[in-house]
Amino acid sequence: MSAIKEEARKVIEDLPEDATWDDLMYKLYVRQKIEAGLRAADWFDYRRQHLDPRLTAEQKKNFWLGREALFEGLDRYLADGIPLSLLDHAIKRSQDDGETWDDLFEQLVTWLRERRTPRSLDLVAHALVCAGRRTDLALLGEIEIDGNPAEVRQILDRTAFNSTGNGFAERDLLL
Repeated sequence: MSAIKEEARKVIEDLPEDATWDDLMYKLYVRQKIEAGLRAADWFDYRRQHLDPRLTAEQKKNFWLGREALFEGLDRYLADGIPLSLLDHAIKRSQDDGETWDDLFEQLVTWLRERRTPRSLDLVAHALVCAGRRTDLALLGEIEIDGNPAEVRQILDRTAFNSTGNGFAERDLLL
């Protein structure tokens, strides 16, 4: 018997006696999505290990792969006044491409520690609004920023989780 038939039989056997066709289809659909996610994770690992090292510097820059390309892209956001809403899309794209938030946040913090400006703090704070966690916010407050302390405090105060804990509240951005 093929593996797929055996798996299908197992799904059917695990259903309750009063299951409907919809219940069966839902279980099969969920199983298919889980397996697709596992295959995708394998793909991202393979890509990082075997394909990313073969990309040219220009290709990495276009996809913000690698520290230098990411830092250059962030600097461009500051220099050119690019709308931060586009940063949301870049973060989502990098996460869709397999970049974890932890890895991305580590690079953002390194960039912020090198730049140390209120505008760079605001940019990283915006990234937190897009994809961060409460613990990230605490770390952000520990980074020494040059400039007006009141401006820095204002940025940090505007970057806070909403009262329900479901995410960040809306912010007014400096950029």
